[in-house]
Amino acid sequence: MDWTATPAPAPRWRIRAVHAAAIFAAALALTFIAGIGGVRLWSRFIGPFPDAAIDLIGIALPALATLVAVRTIGLGGFGLAWRDFGLTRPPRGSWMAAMLVWLACLPLLAAILYATKTLTGTTPIAEQTRLLPPGALDDWRIALPLGALMIFAAPFGEELLFRGILFGALRRRWQFWPCAVLGAAAFATVHMIPAVFAPAFVLGVAFAHIYERSRSIWPAVFVHALHNAVVFAASVAEKRMGADVLGLLSAI
Repeated sequence: MDWTATPAPAPRWRIRAVHAAAIFAAALALTFIAGIGGVRLWSRFIGPFPDAAIDLIGIALPALATLVAVRTIGLGGFGLAWRDFGLTRPPRGSWMAAMLVWLACLPLLAAILYATKTLTGTTPIAEQTRLLPPGALDDWRIALPLGALMIFAAPFGEELLFRGILFGALRRRWQFWPCAVLGAAAFATVHMIPAVFAPAFVLGVAFAHIYERSRSIWPAVFVHALHNAVVFAASVAEKRMGADVLGLLSAI
């Protein structure tokens, strides 16, 4: 596949294991402290914390915590640059190439999800929708911010964390495939939904390939956001209209 007329720059993997560990720990700590602390303060001084708000925070807070950890620990503590985490302009043509990689994954995802539906009677869409508060997708005041965070915040935070940080640290020492497989396994595992593991693993490898070729997380963020938009639309269709076809074609 001809990604761009101008070859991508030479690899510049400067993120080490100690950098990744420190940033992961900081992001986890920030997420935990801000999330638990915020809910406790709200419950103490205002009242019961809405279930829907917990879902919104659960999507937005990890992405924000990761960005803060990269800025304070990665840039401020270790002297790294934004480009070391893939936050740089991608080469010309990488957007379309990333789209083609995602489209190439769809038949495999459809096969995996068809097998999941046949064996378990459920789909990743149904499993994820089941975790939402009752009526969340029926109330536009919840559905709109939920969709916005799922389409924009989650892809950015996950690509920064799993490709920009984890894959970048692994890639400093190993060849592409071990790094892509390990990163994809971690990406799939954090979803904590067994039905989602296989399709998320496939996407994780695809996103790593996109990052490897473009040296930028933005094309991967783009197709990740596009995929999540399809998933969110399928979730709404499945919840409100009983549709299940899109559930066989997409999963996070």
